[in-house]
Formats: sequence, C-alpha cells, structure tokens
Amino acid sequence: MELLKDPQYQTDKPSYDDGVKFDLAYRIGALKPQLAADLVASIVSPWQKAEASGWAAVAVAEANPALAISLIDQGLESLQAHRTPAPNSSYYQYVPAVAAKLVEQAAEVNYPDMESLIQSALALRIPANAETTTESRLQSGVDAALFLAFVDPALAKQLLTDMDPEVSGMLGRGGVGSVGLDQWLYAWVLADPEHAAELLKAELEKPRGNDEVPSGINGAYTLMWMSRAEQREYIREYGNAGVIGPNRN
Repeated sequence: MELLKDPQYQTDKPSYDDGVKFDLAYRIGALKPQLAADLVASIVSPWQKAEASGWAAVAVAEANPALAISLIDQGLESLQAHRTPAPNSSYYQYVPAVAAKLVEQAAEVNYPDMESLIQSALALRIPANAETTTESRLQSGVDAALFLAFVDPALAKQLLTDMDPEVSGMLGRGGVGSVGLDQWLYAWVLADPEHAAELLKAELEKPRGNDEVPSGINGAYTLMWMSRAEQREYIREYGNAGVIGPNRN
C-alpha cells in the first residue's frame, strides 16, 4: 500500500488501488482484522467496498466476530447509499446480487438478525421502470435468488417462481436481450432440486440440431450432486452472476 503512494506506481484508475485493498484485506483479515477493516473502509468504489466488506467479514470472523458483523452492515450501507444515481448502469443491475451475496456471507459469520438483513437486501431489487430493461431487471433478480438460496431456499424458490412467466421466454446466454440460462438453472438447483431436475430434463429434450448442449446444463447437473459447501465454492468460481471476489490463489 505504501508503494501505491509512490508516483512511479500510481495510475489514473482508482479501481486498481481498490482491487489491491480488496485482495489484501481478505488475505490479512484473520491476522490483522482491524487493519483489514480499515483497508475496506478506504475503498472508493461503492460496489467494490460492498463486495470487499463481505469477504473481509468472513476473513475476520473468527478473530473478531463483532467486527465481522459491522463489516456486513457497512457493505449493505454502501449499496443503499449509492443505489440510484444511474438506473441503467451495470452497477445498478448488479446491486441485488451483491446484496444477496452479503446475506450469504452474513450467515457464515453468524449475523444476529438475518431476517432483517434479508429484507434490506430484497428492498434493493430493481423495480420495473422505463430506465431499466426487462432483461436487466430479471437477470438481477435471478442472480439475487442464486445467493439467497444458500440462506433461505424457500424464499429463493418463491422469487424464481414469481419471475418464471417472464423469464421462461428470455433464457439464453445472458447479457443484452436474454437472461442467463446458467444462473437460472443453478438457482433452481439450490432452491428446489426436484424442480431443477424437471427443468434440466426439458432442456435436454429440446431439439438443437447440430448445436451443442449449453454448458450451464452440464454445470447444473454437476452442482446438483455436490455438498452445500462444494456448491458454494462452485458458484463462487463459475456462477458468473456479476459479483466479484478477491484473488484467493
């Protein structure tokens, strides 16, 4: 961090410094919990600060449980304070997923009021409005359900069920014009494996000609047979739900 203050190492991209702080806070959290929290507090990007808060909370939880809880609160507050400047921005689209990821990490650190935290995260979902595309709104909802399923599968199932009439006709690779089939199937596997099996069977029976079976279908089958801990790691690695994480290598 001292090197970053040297003019020869400085860049015009604050996100680079934020990324270094993010990685470092996670790596040192178990040994230097307060220093890790201070690094997170100094991150400029509200999105990265929220992400870093959750990961740092997990890192410091054993050494300082109270600090871990305060980091979860800080992450959610960062999202709440910077939610609305640009509804059509990618940042705005990923707020629900980042909030849901914080809920998942809060459960890991034994956050004392999970119900209240879940409700606060749900309040950050994107409402239907003229400035947000239907695809963005639905994708953000699916991504949020993906992480909430680790904490409250019944709630995630209800969210997915409510979105089903709109999502079913929009499934694809994700991005512009579609909602990601991968995230949709993964979320259902975590929330309701029996229904996920029905969805996977229907996907496999679709006529595709010479096209290959989408990778998300194979991934969903793999996910279905994993333990919960393995599923969490798989989603962190391959979920592609917009959230980021520290370099843990």
